[in-house]
Amino acid sequence: MTESINKFKERKMDKNIFKPSAQPRNSLEFLKWAIFEPVLLENYSKTLDKKQTVIEFLKAYAWIVLISLTVYILSSFLIVVFDLPNQYPDLFKKEFLEIWIKEEGFIFENFLTYFFKYLKGLAIGLALCLAVGLAFGLAFGLAFGLALGLAGGLAFGLAGGLAVGLAVGLAFGLAVGLAFIASYFRLYFYPYHFIKSLFYYKLDSNMYLKDGLIWFPIWGLKKKLFQDAYQRPEIAKQLVNFLLEYRPLQDKFAMEILHAATAGEWKANVLNLNYFNAPIISEEQKPKYQPSDNFLNLLDIIKDNFQSSETQNQAWLRQQTFEECYNNLKQLREQILRESPRWNFHYLPAIDAWIERAEEKLEELTQKAQQIEPLEKNCYILEVPLKPEQNRDVFMGRQAAKDRLAQEILTNQQMPLFLLQGQRRIGKTSLLKFLEILLPSGFKIVYQDCQSSFVNDDNPDKIIPKWFHDLYNKINHKLNIPAKTWEIKESWSESWQVLEQHLLEIVKNNRFKIILAFDEYETLHKGLKSNPDKADVLLGAMRSFLQHQNQVAFLFTGAAFLDELTQPAWNSYFPQRVLLDIDYLSFDESKQLIILPKSLRYPDEIIEKMFELTQGHPALLQALCKSMVDIANAQNKPLFSIKDLEEARQQVLEQYNGAIAVFWDQFCETEDYREIVRKVLEKQPIDSNPILKRLLKHRYLIKVEQIYRFRVPLFELWLKKNLF
Repeated sequence: MTESINKFKERKMDKNIFKPSAQPRNSLEFLKWAIFEPVLLENYSKTLDKKQTVIEFLKAYAWIVLISLTVYILSSFLIVVFDLPNQYPDLFKKEFLEIWIKEEGFIFENFLTYFFKYLKGLAIGLALCLAVGLAFGLAFGLAFGLALGLAGGLAFGLAGGLAVGLAVGLAFGLAVGLAFIASYFRLYFYPYHFIKSLFYYKLDSNMYLKDGLIWFPIWGLKKKLFQDAYQRPEIAKQLVNFLLEYRPLQDKFAMEILHAATAGEWKANVLNLNYFNAPIISEEQKPKYQPSDNFLNLLDIIKDNFQSSETQNQAWLRQQTFEECYNNLKQLREQILRESPRWNFHYLPAIDAWIERAEEKLEELTQKAQQIEPLEKNCYILEVPLKPEQNRDVFMGRQAAKDRLAQEILTNQQMPLFLLQGQRRIGKTSLLKFLEILLPSGFKIVYQDCQSSFVNDDNPDKIIPKWFHDLYNKINHKLNIPAKTWEIKESWSESWQVLEQHLLEIVKNNRFKIILAFDEYETLHKGLKSNPDKADVLLGAMRSFLQHQNQVAFLFTGAAFLDELTQPAWNSYFPQRVLLDIDYLSFDESKQLIILPKSLRYPDEIIEKMFELTQGHPALLQALCKSMVDIANAQNKPLFSIKDLEEARQQVLEQYNGAIAVFWDQFCETEDYREIVRKVLEKQPIDSNPILKRLLKHRYLIKVEQIYRFRVPLFELWLKKNLF
């Protein structure tokens, strides 16, 4: 017995209440679907042929006949029971008959009295709903009454005929209106739904799961479901999907539940960016329930600042970046108050929790920064791109590349392809981030990271479709264009035509020029190689687009030259191209970066030695500067010595060697390259070969008096330490 009960419970738990069966279990459930589940019935009917449809109908109709007969028999039985004293008085006592006759059937009449009182109360509650039906009924009744009145007027006179006709018409119209309202909106179920909602008001147990045709809100139930959604967002999202799929009358309600669930995730996961997202609103309900662009932009800014703060190695920079995040959270709260009152109230408790926790964390970071960096705030950035809003002081150089880009875009009638090329970790992405403030007004930069998960994929076949989708969204987001769903076509050329037309529509009535900046563009090459035929057509279409307009430019950014990408060969598709060379910082630019900390003093020999070790390599110079400031704070002394520089150099080789490791792991990933590197380190003679030429072309090596050596001494020091 116990085992059977346990099995029953397991079956009940396994049943997904948000995923109903696609087929009725029997004809009685089929009849139930006909009344309460129109979507399920429609989906099931599409699976039946004509014969099966007739059979199912007859089975359901048999139940209708049976139920009707049962009701008829019970009704007849009640009538007979109440009429027995009148028909068979000899069967009843004299005293009972006297009471029955004296009160004229008081039992039956009192029953009707209380019944009509209930109907009166119900009528008051439905007054607003009946207004529409009454209008329809009265209009119909007046038309009917006038016709009847005119006909009767011929016999009884016009006045009498109209009076009779209007009276009959109004009565008939009122009856029709009431019947129409009650039947169409199924008002006879509303009392049942309301009473049941007093006991069943959970996300996984409520009347919306049972009835697919609830027209009007059940009083008090929404508020209870919102509260439950706030506490159980995962279950709420399952209910949302259920409502959208099986309850077409509740799509607005589904979006309200979704907002409550999203706010609940915020509240339950304070300062966890994985849950700090906006809800995905259905296309039909976006005008009423979609958060504004300001709301969405603030979300992105907060997440970006938060992630930037987490990756900062310097205490004061981390504190400053998080302070921006804290201020953005307060701006977001103000923006929430300006959003639609249909849903904004859900987010207020959640954003207040975020602000409160952020304030506590900001205080912790401030105290920690004061302890770690008492002498000088460490402003140097490692391993992440620089940002205009945070890192303007440490962004150096790049003037030549910026000036040439602006000049070429503004003067060319046919737009060439621009290639921003340079070694990894020397500031290409940082330059892209700063372009919009460096270029003259009238430029819009649409930045796309092709290595992000929104584009890159383990399956090369998916890369180009994902690239299309992400680029389309980035364009719309940057230019504040309302988001639209775009179904990517299987044909890459057709997808490009849609994107091309979208860009031309944008620039048609605008004076600004758009720069589509594709960072780490080599990822696209991996996707193009998966289908050479499609790649040929797509690259040809992109080249044609550049040749026939001058308002949209392509800026590809990466470490590879175009002639290094083959199958497809990019070089042959874009013969008109402008190479924007990104190299190391000059001595003057390096010195300007080194002496940024005003309270610290660098002797000239220290500055010269720092430049000599790095040759102005931005990432390595930033790392060396950071180590120097850390040493000054740790020892609480503002004047540097050669000994301090040696300690900083050692820290860079051991801890901040990312740029060198990337060269060894990625550029020199094959043994042929590594063998050349070993020969260079050992100063062995090397015959000219493609690998050596490529190392020289990418400026990792230089030739001095017939001997090849590494351009940056720190590269050589690290490689010798790790290879020998």
